[in-house]
Order: sequence, then C-alpha cells, then structure tokens
Amino acid sequence: MSESRVSRRAFLKAAGSGTLLTAATAAAVVAEESPAFAERRWDHEVDVAVVGSGAAAASAALFAHDAGAKVTILEKAAVFGGTSRKSGGGYWIPNNYLLRGRGWTDSRDDCIRYMARTAYPTLYNAGDSRFGLPEIEYGLLTSFYDNASPTLDALRTMGVFDNHVFWVNDDGEFWPDYYAQLPENKAVRGRTLFPAHGDGSRGNGAYMMDLMRAAVDKRKIPVLLRHRAARLVVNAKGEAVGLEAMTEDKTVSIRARKGVIFGSGGFTSNAEMSLNFLRGPVFGGCTVPSGQGDFVHIGAAAGAKLANMANAWWWPVILEQALQFRSTPGGIGQPPGDSMITVNRYGRRVVNECIQYNERNQAHFAWDPQTCSYPNLIMFVIYDQFTRDRFGETSGLVVRQGITAPYILGGQTLEELAAAIEKRLAEIADRTGGFHLDRAFVPNLKATIARFNQFAETGVDVDFHRGEAPIEKANFG
Repeated sequence: MSESRVSRRAFLKAAGSGTLLTAATAAAVVAEESPAFAERRWDHEVDVAVVGSGAAAASAALFAHDAGAKVTILEKAAVFGGTSRKSGGGYWIPNNYLLRGRGWTDSRDDCIRYMARTAYPTLYNAGDSRFGLPEIEYGLLTSFYDNASPTLDALRTMGVFDNHVFWVNDDGEFWPDYYAQLPENKAVRGRTLFPAHGDGSRGNGAYMMDLMRAAVDKRKIPVLLRHRAARLVVNAKGEAVGLEAMTEDKTVSIRARKGVIFGSGGFTSNAEMSLNFLRGPVFGGCTVPSGQGDFVHIGAAAGAKLANMANAWWWPVILEQALQFRSTPGGIGQPPGDSMITVNRYGRRVVNECIQYNERNQAHFAWDPQTCSYPNLIMFVIYDQFTRDRFGETSGLVVRQGITAPYILGGQTLEELAAAIEKRLAEIADRTGGFHLDRAFVPNLKATIARFNQFAETGVDVDFHRGEAPIEKANFG
C-alpha cells in the first residue's frame, strides 16, 4: 500500500512534537460544554469510534462493523497500522486452530497456570484456585485464554486472514515458548502464529496490517489519518458519547452513539512519560513516533483505572540509534554467534546474552546503592573478527567489514578497545548522565573473557546457563 512508504519526515509531521497532551490539557469534557454542543452539530456521527489502527484497534473496528455498527477509525499518524505494522507480525494464541488441527493439547488450566507463573511471579501460588492472583488480574488471563483463539477463528471466518503458519526456525523446527523450560508450561511449542502469504511463507507485521487494512477498506470503514484523539466527550453520567480529535488546523468532533474504543498504543516515544512511569531509565523503544501515550491522559480524565504502568514488552536497542531518535528502526533480538559476550561498565557479564530479549533487557535496570548508579544502564557487546566476518550485515548490531557506524568501536587490544569506548562515552555523556567505564574495566574484561573461554571448553556456562534454554537452542542449535 502506498501509505507504508511515508517518509520519516512526513511521519514525524503527522505525529507532531507539538501535539503532546500535557497535564494542563482537559482530556475529557462534559457534552454540554463541548464545541459540538455549542454549535449544535457533530462533524461525524457513528455508533463506534475506534482510536488507533494497529492490530487491536483494527480488530475492534472490524468486529463492531460486522455486528452492525457504523464505525470510524481515527489514526494520529500518517500511516495505518501503528506499531503492529513495524512488528514481526507474530501473535501468541493459546489453543489455536493449528495446534488443535495437529491434535496437540493446550488445556485451559495449564495455560492459565503458565501465564500466572510468568506474568506475576511474585504473586504466583500453585495451590491457590486463582494461582495467587487478585480477581482482576486472574480475570485478564482467563479472558485472554477464552477469547484469543475464538477471535482468530472469527477473523478467518470474516475473511480478514486466510491461513497462518507456525513459527519455525531455518531448520524447520518449531520455535518453543520463551519459557518452555518451566514445569508449568505443558504446551511448549505451537502457540505463536504468523499470517501466511499465498505461497505458504511467513508474513510480517506490515503484511498483517495490509490484510487488516484491506478488510477495513472492503467494508468501507472510514479511516481518518492525521487525527489525534484529544478529548473524550462524556454525558452527565460519565458515559462516553463522543470524541474530539485534532488535525493540523482544526478540531473535529465525532459523535459515538454506542462507545469509543481506544487501541492507541504505548508511550515510549514520549520521554516524559517514560521517565515518570517506566521502571529504570529508557532511552527509546520500538513503538512508532506517534506512540506518545495520549490515552493515559484521556483515560485518567475519564476515571479509568490505570495499572501495570511500569512494565513493558522490553526491547534492547542500540544506544546511538535511540539517542538520535527515540523510535528506533529495530532492536537487538538474539545476538549472533558464540564468540560474543555482553559486559557492563565494570567489564563483567551480568546476564545470559542469548536468553529471550524481552527478559534479558531487564538486566539494565539493576541498581547499585553503594555507587548510586545503574551499572548496567549501558552494556557493551564484545565480539571478535570471526563473528563480524560470519554474521556482519549492512546495519544493526554486527556490521560487515568496511561499514562504519558511531556505535561500532574496535581495537587491536582490549586496552585500545576500552579507550575507544571511553572516548565515545565522553562524547555522549551529556545524554547518559555521565556514564563511563570503571577504572577496572580492562582487567575485569580480561578475566571475564578468560572465564567465558573456560565455559566454552567445557560446554557449560555455570554463571548464566547460556545455551541451556529451549529458545536458545532453537536460535543457535
């Protein structure tokens, strides 16, 4: 679709640095006080207004339409699809139709137990009827299990999607769940699906959102791009009856007779919200530039209960890219090869480098009360020439010989490497809180490498168990 080729400049213009809602903005207004009431007219009148155009919002719009509602979608950016378009396009669906078609079991109790264990580890109680979770949190998990697979089945029946494929690696082996090694996980493979192209190959997020946009267009559901939801319009009972949206030059009012649905994404492109809500320093993330948390203000003004604001699906990013632009082009999934380690400012390993990225990323948030600092805030991936020759790409974590980037630093000795790192850290110190290497970085790094080489000889990483989890074996064999 032509919309997927909007330039970064156009995207940023649509997102608009000047369109951030602030604490002083009235994010909800009583209908009688709205411009629409004063003017005795609405610019649009629908049954359901849907804010956002990613997978969640587009699904809501499609279901509302097929249930008989008149629907309009409002998207802040110039591009349909949100962060879903930028994603890998995989979705985790328990007891999905491909699993069932193979006769594999993914029982409700076992799956909810697994989700409770991984999502709420500090609350988990295997012997409790709700696995130790409060009623609302338990209800979220049960609702997900009960509705995820039927929702996908319905989207196929509606003609949004045709077929899907399992997540498999290059050898054709099924990828395991990220925590396949936990005893609570009884269905370790087959929950992650991707939309399939006509030839049976795996589609990505852009393809998924192209399919959803085609379904939206087929139903003639209006999509208002460059419309930022600004205020919820409520009646005297506090019920949502409409929405005000802002374009570059005017305010647009939308009457919503049955409700307003928000699927407007996250807020890591909003530095202020990231600082105040997320745990630990965050330089950037994978959300699109328009992901600035508008619903946080709108929902709070309408009395919505906010929860789990400090957590996220964490995505390690290349620091230099995040400093240039908070919405990074990609992130660091599984670093390639065996001749690679990640160390902190002390030159020490602090995490299994090859464990799933969303969990590995949380190692950055470790706090040292003695030095009043985050020693892992910025970590350094150390690899050799063999890794560069074998795995180097045109961009990303490991680049080919001859390609330069400010975050690719080298040296003939570890002393030279450390000097190059320290020099670069000094150049960006004003944006990292003065982060620098410890004076013992080089001797510690030498000891770390020597110890890691011992693990390589024995085949056992006694410090962080690298290479033991099923997800790692699927990645690296």
